[in-house]
Amino acid sequence: MMHPLTRVLQGGDKYQQAFYVYEELAQAPSTSSILTLVSQAVCELHLGRVEEAQGALEQALQKDPKFTEAIANLLVLNFVTGKDPSELTA
Repeated sequence: MMHPLTRVLQGGDKYQQAFYVYEELAQAPSTSSILTLVSQAVCELHLGRVEEAQGALEQALQKDPKFTEAIANLLVLNFVTGKDPSELTA
């Protein structure tokens, strides 16, 4: 039987692997997109790298301020970090 901590560590490894893929896609001009930035941010968030996740989401929103996946994930990030979500509305 697998120890529960082993499952968590495997999940962390999977998020780290996914992060590397999305980071590479987001940095290459031919494959950079808003969705790759959001995906990168989600991996960062699961890895506990809150500031990096916020930076990637802000980059995505600079490209398209109405991109719903970026807005939704920024709301989740703000909730997780205890920030006031009303700061997002302008």
